[in-house]
Amino acid sequence: MSLVAYSDSEEDAAPGKLPPVALESDGYRNEWLSYVYIPVSLDLEDLWRRVETPKAALLELIDHLHISLTRPLVLRKHEQGPFYAQVRQATACVHPFSVGFARFVCLPSDTSERVFMALEVSAGWHELTELVRALNERLSRLLHVRQYYDEARFHASVAYLHGAPPAQLVQEGERLARAWNHCLCVTDIGPVTVRAIYTKVGQHIECAAFP
Repeated sequence: MSLVAYSDSEEDAAPGKLPPVALESDGYRNEWLSYVYIPVSLDLEDLWRRVETPKAALLELIDHLHISLTRPLVLRKHEQGPFYAQVRQATACVHPFSVGFARFVCLPSDTSERVFMALEVSAGWHELTELVRALNERLSRLLHVRQYYDEARFHASVAYLHGAPPAQLVQEGERLARAWNHCLCVTDIGPVTVRAIYTKVGQHIECAAFP
């Protein structure tokens, strides 16, 4: 299977990979790193008890899981109000839905040397695709930003591998995904009910609830 490189929003916004002005927690020169996402609440302690973990030197766990709906983008102060308004409009006709997960996958980053270990979405894929389509239309028109992936593999990253050559990290990630899928029934994880999407602008988080 060919691997598609992904950027995983905040986890992939490593220093040197995005403009330094976008990484200040409270903004720098009125610019903030921003993205739209869905938080995912799972029992991570139970998850890590049930699967094999790789060498500690290569592994960083991710505490707060989420499903990205946009690429990371840099917002200026005067763009924040219109940005929030467009996100709310994108949810105007969306009803609550459930998200389930199909398997563990290995996803190399397209903006850093990390390789993400993620739970890939199965149930809820259509609803997520419609949300991304609505956000793409509005945000690309408003901000002229790159749209989210045309063939998105929606996922919630649980960890990432780093500190070794990319080919070695991919090999280890693929091995781990096979081992984790063998010892853990992913259908036991979730489903998660989605009732809103969230925006993070710097350290400020806002909720856009479905009607």
